[in-house]
Amino acid sequence: MKRPEIFIHVGLPKTGTTFLQEKVFPKMDVNFICKENLATVKLSPNKLNLISDEDLSHKIDIFGINRYEVADRIHRLFPNAKIIVVFREKKKWLKSLYNQYLKSVYRPYMSFEKFRDVMIKSGALEFEKYEEYLRKLFPSVLTLQFEDMKKDMYGFVSKICEFMGVEVPEFDPNPTNVSLTERQLKLIQFVKSRNISLWWKNKIVGLLIFMFNQGNYM
Repeated sequence: MKRPEIFIHVGLPKTGTTFLQEKVFPKMDVNFICKENLATVKLSPNKLNLISDEDLSHKIDIFGINRYEVADRIHRLFPNAKIIVVFREKKKWLKSLYNQYLKSVYRPYMSFEKFRDVMIKSGALEFEKYEEYLRKLFPSVLTLQFEDMKKDMYGFVSKICEFMGVEVPEFDPNPTNVSLTERQLKLIQFVKSRNISLWWKNKIVGLLIFMFNQGNYM
């Protein structure tokens, strides 16, 4: 029986993963397996298999996630898998992660300084160490930079397709996620830091995010 050929995009989160998962990967001539159907979709022996789940490298809700243990588990399941990982300038990545953390109505308030310290202590910013670990485990690893995606979207996608040996698909280059403005984030931060009940915080933050997403408020 033919062994399935597997490519795994492990993230990181906040490096264009949603854009790739929604606008690029589904249009490629592959068996695309996203995180929503990871447990139910079967590998194809006849097409390239592409698994994409940014939680494999980092999960915002669990600051101490052991990405090395996850890599070990992936290797045990798919020792011949080829890995795709996207990094980002560390300070900007940290800020983007914090903004995402802040927008969730279910997460308790944490100042940026505390968030940064927790992330540093957990080793989340040790990109070089993580890349080296992946290269020791897997036969082939493609590393990309989010900043290159911002400069040349088509060139960025072309590198992924070349790595996988597939044609570059037609795709919509417009961003999937629209970031909140600095003033909008500061307002959310102000509400979450107040000494009011969690129920009211969740209601107010949820309403603010709904309003921000409907138009250019603030």
